[in-house]
Amino acid sequence: MDPVNIILTDLGIVSALGQGPQQTWQNLFDSPHGCMSRQSGWIDGETITVGVITEPLPDTSDWVDTDKSRCNQLTFMAYQQIKPSVDAAIKKYGSERVGVILGTSTSGTLEAEQAFRHQKQHGQMPKDYDYCIQEMGAPAKYVAKLAGIDGLAMSVSTACSSGAKALISAANMLEIGMLDAVVAGGVDCLCRLTLNGFHALESLSFDLTNPFSANRNGINIGEGAALFMVERAPSSIIDKDASGAVEKGDSVIVLAGFGESSDAHHMSAPHPEGDGALGAMQQALKSSGLTIDDIDYINLHGTATAKNDLMEGTALARLGGQHVPCSSTKPFTGHTLAGAGAIEAGICYLAMSPLNSENQLPPHHFDGIYDQQIAPLTLTAKNNRRDTPIKACLSNSFAFGGSNVSLILARKSL
Repeated sequence: MDPVNIILTDLGIVSALGQGPQQTWQNLFDSPHGCMSRQSGWIDGETITVGVITEPLPDTSDWVDTDKSRCNQLTFMAYQQIKPSVDAAIKKYGSERVGVILGTSTSGTLEAEQAFRHQKQHGQMPKDYDYCIQEMGAPAKYVAKLAGIDGLAMSVSTACSSGAKALISAANMLEIGMLDAVVAGGVDCLCRLTLNGFHALESLSFDLTNPFSANRNGINIGEGAALFMVERAPSSIIDKDASGAVEKGDSVIVLAGFGESSDAHHMSAPHPEGDGALGAMQQALKSSGLTIDDIDYINLHGTATAKNDLMEGTALARLGGQHVPCSSTKPFTGHTLAGAGAIEAGICYLAMSPLNSENQLPPHHFDGIYDQQIAPLTLTAKNNRRDTPIKACLSNSFAFGGSNVSLILARKSL
């Protein structure tokens, strides 16, 4: 596979950071303490920090019952941002040649929780509740219906690597010629199931998450969606930079490489030496034709759990990546679970977009007390800037069961 021909032509994004690329990028630097919320009601008797979307959600009064989920509302918000690109792709390729591949892990679980509470109180399920709302394929089917897409519509559900795996699946579908364009990304919303689950695992921090700190004590859960328009590049630009086939000065952001591994070390804990994470990063670099020295920024998985941060630092040290500027952006969004891989790839995308005219590096927010047991990393600060534009980013997503993914996004001049 020649992965540099997979172009990310548009991005729709919504999270606790804000709605849309511009607001997301601006708030990453301007509102580091205003992104997360303190809320009660998720865990009995507790007030916790969550990455909740506080902007008004779409009105669902005219939606059919099987579409009325919070996940679909977030998906709709992201989709509306790229609708012109989706419409253009359908017009160009035909609706049957455009697909949808989305990662999710909650889908309509929130609505299922509400329905079962109603059953407990009233002895029957709500009349408007339909089990289909909580199927993992529901968000992908919803986007396909919304956009008028007749091609492949599928979901990926591998916990916290889902959104990143959806992008890889899109690239694979484009490479084999099954599709010409794909709406790909991830979405998850807050629900009691995941929050109480992580609390039971003693992995949840009630205060703001504190990645790579000696004082870290767990994650904050967040919600959000990121949808990319992914297309195969016209053949005229592949390895023809000097041919005059395209106008000089044009550039695109590509999915330059990716790596996947499954170390299956433990149901919820990563391999302590980072074997799976290292393998995923090595594959990503190899498939991109880049070395670690070519990477300008790394978006860390950075969950702020004791074992994950230690493992990721070890894996990066083994890769030789201690010198590469890096950060975990989860203190700004929360851990958005299946949406994380896509949202954090989206932050890398924005770092290479025209929005980043000042060549800023996404900041790492923590208490400044680095855990000396973790291999040294070059964590970014709020005002870190490069002298030159960012050209290549690596984004890590590591999930339960050892499902590890690394993506490399890069800017390619035509």
